[in-house]
Amino acid sequence: MVHRRKRGQRRMKKISIVLCIICSLGSMNAGSQLVSGAMKFNNPVQAKDSNSFSIAYSTLSYFRDYEYFKNNVQTGFTYFGTWHYPRLVIQPNKWLKIEAGALLQKEFGDAGPQKAIALFSMQFIPQKNLRILFGALEGTLSHQLIEPLMGYDRIITRPVEEGFQIKYNTSRIMTDIWLDWELRQTFNSNYPEELAGGLSFAYTFTKPGKPWQVKAPLQFITPHKGGQLDTNGSVVSTVINSAAGLAAEWNNPANKGFLKQFKIDGYYSGYRHFHKSNLYPFNKGRGQLVNVYIKSKYDIAFLASFWNGSNYIAPFGAPIYQSISSISGRENYQEPKRKLLLLNLLYEKELFPNFFVDARVSPYIDLKKGYMEHSFLILFSYRNNFRIGPLKK
Repeated sequence: MVHRRKRGQRRMKKISIVLCIICSLGSMNAGSQLVSGAMKFNNPVQAKDSNSFSIAYSTLSYFRDYEYFKNNVQTGFTYFGTWHYPRLVIQPNKWLKIEAGALLQKEFGDAGPQKAIALFSMQFIPQKNLRILFGALEGTLSHQLIEPLMGYDRIITRPVEEGFQIKYNTSRIMTDIWLDWELRQTFNSNYPEELAGGLSFAYTFTKPGKPWQVKAPLQFITPHKGGQLDTNGSVVSTVINSAAGLAAEWNNPANKGFLKQFKIDGYYSGYRHFHKSNLYPFNKGRGQLVNVYIKSKYDIAFLASFWNGSNYIAPFGAPIYQSISSISGRENYQEPKRKLLLLNLLYEKELFPNFFVDARVSPYIDLKKGYMEHSFLILFSYRNNFRIGPLKK
C-alpha cells in the first residue's frame, strides 16, 4: 500500500510539472472561463423600442451543490432556489430607457423570501457604441471575469449590482467599467461601507465573422471596505485583483462535423493589498489559469482548467482557488501554494427563444495533496421584454 501511495504521489507530481509548463506557456495565451448564456443578463437600449411602454422580466432557477469534504479551503454546501426580477420599462426615444422593479429571491426550504429589493435603473446612449447605466447594473457574471476574480455563485448571492457603469462595444473592442456600491454606511454605523470598482476589457485582433478569433483580455476588480462614519474603528481594506492574457477561439463555419467550438486560453492573475492594517496573511500573490474548452454539435462540452496559485486571495473570487480558508472556525488556515486540475462536463444551450440551460458536473483534483472532490450546477434562466404599447400616438 505504501509503494502504491508513493507511486500515486509521483504521478501527481509529474502531472503537476507538465501542467506548470503548459501554464507558463498559457500565460502568453490567455482567455476566460466559460460564462454561458444562462449566466449573463444584459438588457441594452434598442432603437426599435423607442416611444414604448413595456414589461421586462428576468429569472433564474438554480441548483448549486458542492460535495466537498476533504479540503480545508471551501466547505461543502448547497444553493437551491430561484429569483425573479420584473420591471416596468419606459423608453421615450432611441437613446434613453428607465426601469423600475423588484428582485424577489427564494431559497427552497426557508420560510419567506431571502431578498425583496426595490431596484431602479436609467441607461442612455450619449454616442454610438457607448452606453451609460445608473442604478441597477448589468453586473456579476455579465462582466465576464474569470472565476478566480469573480466566482460563479455571485449570480446567486448578488444577482443585481447597484451603482454606475460605462459600456463601450465595437466589433473589436469590449469595455465594461463599473462601480458597485454594495453596502452604504450612515452616521454612527457599526459596520464599514463596502464597494467594488472594476474593469473588463478585451481587444479582438481578428476580423469579425472569421472562424478563428484571437482576443487579448484585461481585467481588474477592487473590493474595498472602509468609510469615516462608523463607530467601531473598522479596519480599512482595499484589494486589487487583476488578470491579463490572450484567448483563441474557433467556431465551425459549417453545419457538418462533430466539433462545434474550440477554445484555448489562460490568464496571469494577481492579488495585492494596499493597507498596513491587512486583514489577510499575505500582502500580494499571483496565479496562472489555463483552460481548454471543446463543444460538440450536441451542445455537450468539456472544459479543463489548471490553476497554479501562490499566496492568492480574491474577496469576490471562487473560494476553491484561494490560499486562505472560507470555512467557519478555520479562518487562520493557510495553503500558500495551490495546484488544481478542474474538469467540467457540461450542457449549455438556448433551448427555446430567451430560455437558457447550463448543467455541469465539475470534479477537481488537488495536485499537491492527491485527492478528488466534485460539485454540480444546474441553471435555468429566462429573460424577455413584453411590449405593452406606445407612450403616445
